[in-house]
Amino acid sequence: MDNTAPHNPDSAPATIHLEVDMATWMQLRDELRHLHAQLEYLKVLLKVGALRL
Repeated sequence: MDNTAPHNPDSAPATIHLEVDMATWMQLRDELRHLHAQLEYLKVLLKVGALRL
């Protein structure tokens, strides 16, 4: 007996779409992490007086 699922032609584009969305979210997450790190660094510089605005 063949126990494999039938091939659904609509699932491939949906999977690709989800992968693109996931890659976009991961890129945004990485950018936000980088910006947060920069903000925290600036806060430390302000606190120790090494940076004046």
